[in-house]
Amino acid sequence: PENPNGLEVNVKLIGEHNIRPAIVAAAIGYAFGETEENIKKGIENLRPLPGRMNLLKGADNTWLIDDSYSSTPLTALAALQSLYRIETPQRIAVLGNMNGLKGIFEQAHTELGSHCSPDLLDWVVTVGEKANQYLAPAARQRGCQVKECKNAIEAGSFVRDKLKSEGVALFKGSSGGVWLEESIKINLHSTEDDKYLVRQTPEWIARKNQFFSQFKDSRYIKQGGMMDQGNQPAPQPQYNGMPMQPKKKKTGLIIGIVLGVVALIAIISAVLVYFLWWQNPEKMVTDAVSNAIMAKKMTADGKVV
Repeated sequence: PENPNGLEVNVKLIGEHNIRPAIVAAAIGYAFGETEENIKKGIENLRPLPGRMNLLKGADNTWLIDDSYSSTPLTALAALQSLYRIETPQRIAVLGNMNGLKGIFEQAHTELGSHCSPDLLDWVVTVGEKANQYLAPAARQRGCQVKECKNAIEAGSFVRDKLKSEGVALFKGSSGGVWLEESIKINLHSTEDDKYLVRQTPEWIARKNQFFSQFKDSRYIKQGGMMDQGNQPAPQPQYNGMPMQPKKKKTGLIIGIVLGVVALIAIISAVLVYFLWWQNPEKMVTDAVSNAIMAKKMTADGKVV
């Protein structure tokens, strides 16, 4: 009602679910008497947060939609439908586990897989146990090409190999045990764009290092922003330039040795007490008194300082 002719705005957000809040913001601006110029400027200055439908430039003239912050059935479907609306010669959907669903894992992942269209997707890449177990078969049943990956590093490498110029890849998944931002990192145009990804603080990096270190057969080595997949056996796997060494559990061994020594001393002491005191207590007391008298006498004679 405030502007029957509408307002042309260049919205830099992807997805209908992100456009709606922008429309609401414009309506509030009109209601409070804000000028159209300021409303237009404000909406055009909106930018997606890291990991929330954030469009990033990929390597080899590709595009990446980073929706890796979290995933639920509704947001995953909305992200997938947004990918479908983009005019591009190639689409790849990287879909990870949706955590925290409490009893509806199978239903939710199967339903999302059933929305994967072979006519609109070149590849469906699944990451994580639940996605591989339920989403992948449902997508295959629809006729999609599906690649199941055990972790985000493998998925990112696969996308890097398959994504062609002008192609678009969507990355959507939960955090714990998925970490699809690390798939995106492999496909970025520049390593400087790491700053636009979620969970890149030292604390998060350490946590993810620990997770990825369990995949001991991984050949993916971070080297200057590129992923090396040599045919020769790879060196110790690294993640984000940091060695992925599993934590060595030495503490339990040390504690066990100490307890063993203490137990051995206790047993020897008990045996000595039994034979020297319990069997002949008078002799032990007599010897102790004699030793004390001898020590006192030696001190008096000046033999002991």
